[in-house]
This record gives sequence, structure tokens and C-alpha cells, in this order.
Amino acid sequence: MRYKAVIADVDGTLVPPSELPAPRPSSRLIEVVEKVIKKGVVFSLATARSLGWVKEVIEALKLNSLVILDNGARIYDCGNKCYLWESFLDREDVERVFSVLKNEKPLRIFLAEGEKRLDDPAKITKWEIGKIFILGLSPKTAEVLYQKLKIIPKVNVTKTISGADPPQESIHVTSYQATKQAALQKLAGLLKIKTSKIIGIGDSYNDYSFIKICGLKVAMGNATSDIKAIADYIAPSYQEDGVAEVLEKLILKNMRKNHFNSLIGEQKKQLLVVTDKRGQPIGQATREECHRGNGKTHLAFMAFVIDKEGKIILTRRSKKKSLWGGFWDASVVSHILPNETPEIAAGRRGKEELGIEVEFKNIGSFYYFAKFLAGSENEYCFVLVGNSVKRYHPNPVEIDAIRRITLEELKNEVGRTPDIFTPWLKTCLSNNDLVRSL
Repeated sequence: MRYKAVIADVDGTLVPPSELPAPRPSSRLIEVVEKVIKKGVVFSLATARSLGWVKEVIEALKLNSLVILDNGARIYDCGNKCYLWESFLDREDVERVFSVLKNEKPLRIFLAEGEKRLDDPAKITKWEIGKIFILGLSPKTAEVLYQKLKIIPKVNVTKTISGADPPQESIHVTSYQATKQAALQKLAGLLKIKTSKIIGIGDSYNDYSFIKICGLKVAMGNATSDIKAIADYIAPSYQEDGVAEVLEKLILKNMRKNHFNSLIGEQKKQLLVVTDKRGQPIGQATREECHRGNGKTHLAFMAFVIDKEGKIILTRRSKKKSLWGGFWDASVVSHILPNETPEIAAGRRGKEELGIEVEFKNIGSFYYFAKFLAGSENEYCFVLVGNSVKRYHPNPVEIDAIRRITLEELKNEVGRTPDIFTPWLKTCLSNNDLVRSL
């Protein structure tokens, strides 16, 4: 198994964002996490919450692992019930922060001292302050306050989403050593696990720092745009139990070799079949050569998987793709390699991209050319179709989202919003002969 640990945020990832103590996670998530732990994979948390405000989650998931609390200021050992690492704000840093906050309109400001939540710095006794946090801010107010606080030296300032309806955000101030990224690096060292072997899952601004150093970066469907921009895989939202689905697909099922033959993504030096505009082979060239500038015409395919309800499995290309990343596409799309038929190529990539075996039928072909920034697609493209009743398991390196849609719905949507679909998909759907065969 490639990944040895999963580190997940809490609010907006495992449970709805809220200022209240985190509620018990769904029964589905509890069951899935238990299975993941039994497989020897560490499941842990990286949250801005203090221990008492995430206790219900820890107990429900039966965590004995190390968890990151207070936005990276503390690492707690759930098994031995003790803190292994803490980073506190210096007294002068606390005073600098409050010198800024006192000039603002009345705010809900709190300090985390040990397990206590203080509402006034005059109540501090130990000067072991893990974080200062301000709750109940509108996104606009939070951004203004964030800009004022982040210029204070020797502190780390982040925003988090703390409410969805209406949208609310919070500000967290910790010592400069206390970030989710720094805490994850320490946690990984304590567990003797490389961060490249960790799946990081989150949704909000403060998750960026730890997710970016994980081997597999997962953004929730409800995540902020900056989290989605660095993600290898976009999961369903917390309302749809997205973390449970990620664990089922990437740990319990998909990380076995028979589900994904490849997680390495685009191979620039891979040899492709160069053809004329009628699809007749005339040589070979590397993938990089075929897509640079106006490229070289080469063999490709697009395949439609039809599910048991007669709907097309539509996939959104990973944002890591060099061409048309983030665009909606057919079910499986790739190249036909030397000595492959279109049917063999589609079957191979069906396993690699969706984790399913499908018997595809060739229904036609066409030539097209489309520019994209400094590259292009210059392809003679075969179109295939196949049926599958099996559950699919998208390869996160290739695909970041999936939809099920009828052919009629797809044609209507392409007509309304053509700019979100790949040019070859639109070309295919404009061909009446091909459409009749789907």
C-alpha cells in the first residue's frame, strides 16, 4: 500500500463548520475509519480546534494516533492522553496582537491557555497561550483583519471557515513555529513516516500549508479555490461524506495494484503513433513532441462508459493535466500506443483511470486540431463505447470529479456552457453518426 497515513481537517471536512463543539461524525465515516486503521493506515486530524472542542470526534473514531490541534500549536497523543509537542506565543506577541485588536470594533476574541478558553488577557495565569482566535466574522471583515494582523512579526495568522449559512470566518494567531505544516512535519517524524506517504484532506485557507507537503492532496468539494488549485483529487463535499468516499476509494479499494496500474500521470517521453490526417501511421514521436506548439498528428481515443441506468460516466480532467486541465470530458480519454488497437488502448486506460474492466466497441473516428496556450491537440481520434455495472474508482492523478449524465442532458449542457468541455468531446457530439451510436 502506497500511503501510510491520512491527515484530515475537521470543520468543513469531517463535519459541518461551526463554532460549537464538533459533533459526532457520520456512522459511515466511523465504520470506514475503523477499517482503514485495521489495514495499518494511520488516521489523524489537523484542526484549529482545541482538544475539548474536538473530543467527540476523537472518541467516535476511536483514535489512538497523534493529532494536530490549535492550528498547529500542539500535537496530542490520543492513546497516552498527553501532549508531545507545544508551541506558545511569547507574551510580547500576545500584547502586539491585542494592540491591533483594541482599535477594531467589538470582536469576539478568545485565548487558548491549556484546556481553558479565556475571553480576556487579564485572565491569563500561565502565559502558555497556544493561540488567539476571533470568531463570528463576515468574510469581508475577516480579510481586512487578516491583512492587519499578518504584518506582526514572529506570529502566524490564518483564516478558517467557521460557518456556512450565513458564511462566517475566523482568525487564528499562533507562534511563527506553529502551523499545520510545521506540526505535520513533526508528527511525520514522530511516526517515522515520510510526508510523501501521507494523504492530506482539507477545505479551508489554513489547510493549505499542510496539504501542499502531502504525497496526495485532497480537496473537499466545498473547499476554497486555493485548496482546489493544489489538489490532486477533489472529493465530494462534507455533506456527501466525502472523506468516507476518499478512504473507500483510495485506501480500502483503489490503492491495490489491480485497481490502478498507474498513478504516475503524464509521461513526456512515451512514444505515440504519428499519422496523417486520415489516421494512417507514418512514424512515432514522443508525447512531448506531439503536443508542443502545433504538434504532430497522432492516434488517440475517447471512450464512453454507460452505466446500468443508461447514463454516461462523465469525468473532469485533473488540473495537473498540461492540456485542458479542469475541463469535463468523456469517461476515458488517452492515446493509442504502438501495436495497440483502439479497443485494447481503451481497455487498458479503463483500468488505469477508472479502475474497471470494460469491453469497448469502436463506433467511429475523426480528425481535429485545437490549440491550448503553448501546446495543442492534433489527433486522429477513435470513439468507443462500453457498458459497465461495476463501481468505478477514479485515479486521482487523472480525474478530479465524476458525474453521471444522460446523452440528452449532456448535449443540452454543452450547448449552454460549451467552455467547460474539451474540444474533442464537443467535436464528437456535433457528429450525428457518432451520437446515434452512443
